[in-house]
Amino acid sequence: MAITFTEEDLLVDISQEELDGIAKELVSEGDPEPIVTTIAEQLQKVEDYTARFDVPELRYQRLVRALVLFEIYARLGEIPKKRQTKYDEAMKELKDIRDGKFPDLMLEEPPPAGTPSGHGNWGSKEKLI
Repeated sequence: MAITFTEEDLLVDISQEELDGIAKELVSEGDPEPIVTTIAEQLQKVEDYTARFDVPELRYQRLVRALVLFEIYARLGEIPKKRQTKYDEAMKELKDIRDGKFPDLMLEEPPPAGTPSGHGNWGSKEKLI
């Protein structure tokens, strides 16, 4: 799934001033692109959990946003309760998606490269008594 996510997508849940302040503080700690790096890492995490499923773009972005905001606050050392709650909810949803608990999500066709096929063998050659 090729969904893009940028710093502007964070502004749904955080002000530009707050985001700039966080970025400035993280840059002073040695990371030249803290927001971009965190977005890339969390995009990969969401992709890892949802690779087999066709997740709607808005849902995907909501999940990425919760993870990114949690991670940037975690890097600052103090996670607000709101960010912790949204992160916990997003991770639970990602695990449920991975485990196929949402019947409304279709399997992605064709399956992404590297995903195990769903073929299995049932029964046995010898009849059991």
